[in-house]
Amino acid sequence: SNWQTGATGSLVKCQNIQGSPVKITNAHASNVRYVKFTTTSYFSAGGGLNYFAACTTGTSDQASNTASTLKFVAPDANPPGWRYASSNPSSESCNSWWWGPSGNWNRNERGGGWKLQSVVGITVDGTSLDWRTNPGSSASQTYAADNDIILHFCDAVTIQQLIAVPWHQGHPLQATQLQYRDSSGTWQNSGATGAKASGYGLWSGTSSTAQYWTYGAASSTAVSKHWRVQGMKDTSVHSRGCGLQVSVSGLAMCHSATIADHGQEYDSRFKAENVLDSTWQGGSHNNGQTWLTPNGQNSWFTLKLASATTVTHFELLNTCNTPYNDRSTTGYKIQVSSDNSNWQTGATGSLVKCQNIQGSPVKITNAHASNVRYVKFTTTSYFSAGGGLNYFAACITGT
Repeated sequence: SNWQTGATGSLVKCQNIQGSPVKITNAHASNVRYVKFTTTSYFSAGGGLNYFAACTTGTSDQASNTASTLKFVAPDANPPGWRYASSNPSSESCNSWWWGPSGNWNRNERGGGWKLQSVVGITVDGTSLDWRTNPGSSASQTYAADNDIILHFCDAVTIQQLIAVPWHQGHPLQATQLQYRDSSGTWQNSGATGAKASGYGLWSGTSSTAQYWTYGAASSTAVSKHWRVQGMKDTSVHSRGCGLQVSVSGLAMCHSATIADHGQEYDSRFKAENVLDSTWQGGSHNNGQTWLTPNGQNSWFTLKLASATTVTHFELLNTCNTPYNDRSTTGYKIQVSSDNSNWQTGATGSLVKCQNIQGSPVKITNAHASNVRYVKFTTTSYFSAGGGLNYFAACITGT
C-alpha cells in the first residue's frame, strides 16, 4: 500500500526483446516485497513485456537477500554436495546434516508411492513444497523425529524459511526454536517465528490436514555456518518425520562444469574429472576422487561452464595423496576466459602442503568475475613427487 518509485524511464521500441535483459537500478533497494511495473507509454497498438524480474547482486563479503532452496530428504538423498552426518554435524565436515541416527530412516511404507509424488504438500508465504519429481520416490521417513535437526553449512548463511515435513495428520510436528551458533560457539535464538501449517504429509494415505512445522526468516544479524531446530518432535507417541526444505541467503553456489581439456596426468586413475566430485570427504590414494600431475611435473586442466556467467570465486581442496603423503600443490595460477582463447588471470597464490584436503574448501577471489565460461587451473609448484587437487569449482556468492 505504501509505494516508492524505484525507477522511471524509456525503452526503445522493439529493442532488447531477447538475449541479455535490460538492467535497471532500483533507487530504494531495501525491505522490498512487492514490485509494481506500469507502462506509461507504448508504440502503435499497445505495450507489454517478454520478461521481468526483481534481482539482487551477489557480493562476496555479506549474505545476499536472494534465497537458495535445499531439500534435505534422507541420509541417501541430500542436496548436491551434502552428506548425512554420523552424529553431530557441527563437529564433522561442512555441508552435512542430521535428524536422528541414519539407521532410523526407511522407505518401508512407500507401497505404490508417496502422496507427495502426486501433489504439492503445502505453500507457505508464497513458497511451495513441491516434491513430486524432486525428490519424488527418494523421499523417506525417520522413526527418530524427536531430535534436534542440525545443519552445518560451508558458508555463513541466514535461514529465510524452514519447512519440516510430517508423516500424516496423526503425527503433528512441533519445535521450540530455530537457533544459530555465534562466533563464541554459543547457540542463540535466531528471531524466526515457528508456526504450524496444514498440508499433505508424505504417506500415501495422508489427508490435507497434516501438521507441518515452519519457520519464517531469521534476523538479518543471524549469520552462521551452524544452525539447528531445537526441540523438534512428533507430538504423537511414534516420533515420525519426513525431511525438511530450507531456504537460505548467502549461500555460495558452484556452477556445473565439465573438463574441456587437460594436461598430462599421473595415470588414468587420477584424471582431471575427479576434481568435479563435490562429495569428496577425505580419503586415500585409492578412492578415485583425486587429480594428480605426473611425477616431477606441473600440469593443468580447464573447466567449461554451461554458459558465460559470473564467477566471483573459486573453491578447492588440495591433496596429499594419502597414505603416501608425497604429493601436494604448493603454487597455482587460475585463468578465466569467455572463449577458451583470450585469457585473464583470475588469481595466483600458494597453498600449504597437505593442508585443506577435506572439509571446508579454500575460497579464492576471482579478479575478473564477469563473462566467464572457461576456467584454467595450473599448478606452478608442488611438494615432493608432484601436485594435484581433490576438488575444484567455479562459484558465485549469494545467488
